[in-house]
Order: sequence, then C-alpha cells, then structure tokens
Amino acid sequence: MKSADEHGGADADIGPEPQGLRHRLAQRLGDWPLLRMLVLNLWFRVVFAGFVTVLILLILLVPKLWRVTPAGFLPEIRVNLLDLAQEWSLRRQAHTAVERGDQVSALAHWKGALAQNPANVDSLRGWLRAAGQGLMVEERPDAVRFGRLLFSFGATNQTDTELVARAWLGCGLERLAVELLDLRTNSLSEIGERVYAMALFHAGRTNDFRQRMRGLNGMVGVPETAFQVSELEPEDQRFRLYCLSDLALWGQPGERQAARQQLRQAQEAGSYRRLALELQFLAAVYESDPAGCAALLKELEEVGAATAVHQAGYWAILIQTGHRALAKELVGAAALVPGNPLEAHLLGQVQLELGMLDEANLVLDRFGGPSVWASEVHALHARVLTKQENWKGLLRLVTHMRALAGERAGLGSFADCLEGFAHWGEGRRELAKSAFRRAATAGIPRSDLSLWIAGELMVRGAFSEAEGILVPQLGRLADDPEYLRMLSRCGYYLRKSAYLWEAITKLRSLAPSDPLTEQHYAATLVALRRNPEEAVRLTLEALKRFPNRAEAVICHAGALVLNRRVAEAQTLLDNVRAEALPPMDRAQFEYWQFEIHLQEGRIDKAWVVRDRIDTALLFPEQARWLATAIKQMGGGLSSEAAFER
Repeated sequence: MKSADEHGGADADIGPEPQGLRHRLAQRLGDWPLLRMLVLNLWFRVVFAGFVTVLILLILLVPKLWRVTPAGFLPEIRVNLLDLAQEWSLRRQAHTAVERGDQVSALAHWKGALAQNPANVDSLRGWLRAAGQGLMVEERPDAVRFGRLLFSFGATNQTDTELVARAWLGCGLERLAVELLDLRTNSLSEIGERVYAMALFHAGRTNDFRQRMRGLNGMVGVPETAFQVSELEPEDQRFRLYCLSDLALWGQPGERQAARQQLRQAQEAGSYRRLALELQFLAAVYESDPAGCAALLKELEEVGAATAVHQAGYWAILIQTGHRALAKELVGAAALVPGNPLEAHLLGQVQLELGMLDEANLVLDRFGGPSVWASEVHALHARVLTKQENWKGLLRLVTHMRALAGERAGLGSFADCLEGFAHWGEGRRELAKSAFRRAATAGIPRSDLSLWIAGELMVRGAFSEAEGILVPQLGRLADDPEYLRMLSRCGYYLRKSAYLWEAITKLRSLAPSDPLTEQHYAATLVALRRNPEEAVRLTLEALKRFPNRAEAVICHAGALVLNRRVAEAQTLLDNVRAEALPPMDRAQFEYWQFEIHLQEGRIDKAWVVRDRIDTALLFPEQARWLATAIKQMGGGLSSEAAFER
C-alpha cells in the first residue's frame, strides 16, 4: 500500500477509506479542476453553492420573466419576483390603510403596488374603490388611466363599470362618469343609480338628474332634525347631500328652506364641508345667481377647495346675467393659469365669450396634447382660430390632431371640416368642398360639433355642404330646437321641401311662441303653397315686425296672391326694388309677379316675366305649378282657366 506522501501535498490529509474514495474520484477528474476542487475541499463547496444560489436568485428576481398582460395585449408588461414581492407588501399596507380609514395612504400604497404590477386587476379595483370614497380632484390623471386599464385587463362587468364611474365622480371627472353610465342606464344597481344621479348633477344635466332623483330620494326626505353625519353610512351621507340639493332647488317652498338650512349645517360636518360648499355653488350656478356664486366662491377659497373650474363658472354666470364688463375685468385681473386641460377648456370658453381671442388661443395651445379632454380642447381651439380667421393656425391644429394616436377616430371627421374651413378662408373653394364631402361621408358622431360646423358652413354660404352634415342627424336630434332651426333654414335655402316641412312643423311644436320660428313657418307655407288663410295671417304679423325687410314684403305678397288678393299684392311689390334683391328673393319676386299677371289676364306680361324667373331657385311645388301654368298657357287656355287648373 502506497504512503500518503506519494500522492502529493494536496491529498496528504485524506484518510484511508473515505479520503481514498474521494482521492480516486479526484484522480478521474484530473482534467476538470473545478469539479476536482468541489470533491476535495469542503469550504470551496460551500462558497460555490452560495454563489450558485445567489446566481439563481438573481436570475429569478431581476429579469422580468413573467408576462402579466393578457395574450395579445400591447404593450406587453412583464414582471419579476422582486416586483411581485414588493407588490404583495404594498397591497398589505393598502388594506391596512383602508381598515383605519386613511384614504390618502391607501391611494398611495395602491398606486405603489400598481407601479410594480400595472396589470393586477385587484390592485386596480382597490385604487379605484379608494378614490371613489371622497373628493380627490388631484388624482384625475390616475383615475382615467387606471379605469381604462381595468377595462383592458379585467373581464369587465357591471360592477366594474359602476366602480370606475364612482372613482371618476370622486376625482371630479363627472362628465366621463356620465358618458360611461349613459351606456348602461337600464341595468344599473341601486349604487350605480346613485352614482349616475350625482354625476348628472355635476355635469349640468339637471332634467336627467331630477328624473333619476324622483325614484331615489325617498330615503332622504327632509326631516325636522338637523343633518347628522352619524345617522347614515358614508356612502349614504354623501348621497344625502345631493338629495338635499335637489330639494333645495326644485322642492316645495317648505322643503326648499329646510334643505338649504341642512346644507348649511352640513358645512360644519368635517370632511363634508367641501362637498356641501361645492353643491351649493353648483346650485347657485343653476339658479344664475352671481351674488351667491361670489359668496360661495369666497368660502371655497377659505377651505382651499376653490379651483379654476369654480372661477370660470362664476365668470360664465356673470356673462350670462349681463355683467360682461365685470367678468372681463375679473378675468384680466385674475391672470388665471389653468393646471389641466379641463380648466383650460372652461377658461377658454369664458375668454371666447368675452372676445379675448388672443388670450384664449394661448391658453388652449398649451393644453393641446393627448388627454381625456383633448377633443374638447381642440374643438374650442378650432372655434377660436376660426373666429380669428387664423387659417394657418387652423391648419397647424389639424396636423396636430391627426398626429395624435386615436384622435381622428375620437373626433370623427372633425379635422376634415377644419381643413375645409382653412381652405375656404384662403380662397381654395374646391379643396374646401372636397374636405367637407369627406366629412359628410364619414359622419360626425358628436352632435354639438355637427351643429357648430353646419352653422359655420351656412355663414359661408355652403348650404349643400351643411346639408350633408345636418340631414344624417335628423333621427338623433329630432327634438333639438337649435338643430331643427338650422335644418329648416338649410332646407329653405336649398329648396328641399322633403325635410323642410318636417323640420319647421316640429320646431313650431317645440317653440310655439317664438317670433322667428313663426316667421320661418309662414315663409314655408307660402313657398310650399299650403294653407293660404293661415299663411296670410302669419306673414302679415311678420311684416308688422319687419316692415322694411324685402323678404317679409315678398312673402306677404305671395300669401295674398295665394288668397287671390292680387291688387294688394301688386301694391306691395311695387315698393320693392327688384334689381337690389339677392338671387333667391329675386326669383320669388318674379314668380309672384308672374302669377299676379296670370290671375289678372295679362298673358303677354306674364310671358315677359316668365323669362326673368330663375327656375333653379324655386321650390319644387312652385316649379311644378309654373310648368303646368306655362303648358296650359301655350295650349291656348284663358288666364282664368290656366290659374284654375
């Protein structure tokens, strides 16, 4: 048996049996130094095992290996174990904060958890649930982002929809909450109905708010006792304030006084003071009470709750109630700097109303980037630039809108219309008409934009292009007086009796005492040769209101002709300077002159007048009557027989 010395110093400490086995294994691993050291040296094995363990942990913890977004979702989000561990810890802290009622800490911890794993729907729901507990206006951007992420990642159901709407309401995004719940008005839970009603109140849809409240406020009738926070659960406490606002504005006289008193008492209820002041401010806005708005605005400033939204609302009420000079002075003195696109939009509206176009342009230009209010800001900015006739600026805005991802889809063909306005203003009419045709073909989903665009087109005399914007909206806006007024005007100038009669009769039923509507209705009766007795009465009233307007004179003369009172009609027309009339009024003048000559048997003069009538500017009913009369005159009938036929 060989001695240990013969095997070298490295193996001198190896014992007879175990060391011998290890020694023989080490001899076979002579060409593998790392494995040889692992076999022969205990501490090397310990260090190597630790190194491998650390390496494995690094591989598992640092690289983002786990995809947390659904298949096909872009951009793809991946996390590692370290992210998941931190998320778990932050979620525990968020739950703890919720249990102790610390809303601010809960929101911060939920947001931290979402920073580690943005696709965790439970964390998204936790943040949104916490955000919906109170007024957290400063959280608006995150509320929009997290709400949309929940819709993208979760198997969204009715509960999630109401949760997101509740969070948006709590963060001051009332209009977004209304738009979301508008899609599910027939399937809302009781909580969803409450959220919807509260959002409607903030969004200014008072009629819809009152309708919803009729079935919801039974639980919060005005009692004899004062407002007590401890009486109700937190969710009911907030809703009670909205019910009191409803009664304070539209209740019976006794209810109004009691509700207003309780709203004032609610201001002393700690965290409810801000909400009570906010609701009272909105009530003052609805009542167009500038003094009340000013007093409540001061109180909101005292509690640090006044925002640019309240300032702009107060200025808008001043404008509405005829205090334009004071409003302009306050706007100039305040030098208000909006902090977000919503505030920029509201301030820009006030500045546009006051004619402060340069200031509005600067404000809106700063907030033209991607945001939830991008559509509103761009639409208002377009109105400002159009008012300024800044066509180059309008084209730049169009380019910017189209560069934003999804903006074109969100606004439909609005950008095409703006491009058309710019081309029209710079004299490129064919390019403008092409842009307007593209817009009409694609359609404009927003009715407010449709009406503004159609109005601008008619101001420019582009009635055919306005028709393409207005007519497709007939089914959706059949009860909107402004829309019907514009449609009837467009139909009159284009001589489109097919929808003109429907629009003007519907408008008259909605606004029976409006003098302008009566005048348009009377002109339509004459143009379509309907109801001669009613036409002569209404056109006479219009002539008394506008005795110096040639179109009123011609219209009443036409009504007299329909009633065979041709002598009176001729007297009126003799006082009209035909050569000074615009083409359409001139065509009407010659048309009725022709019929007067025909009724009085002056066939030769009728033929002379016939040659001056531009039949392209007549209504279909008038053109058919004229064609029949001329055919009968050419057949040798007497003037009386021709008229009778």
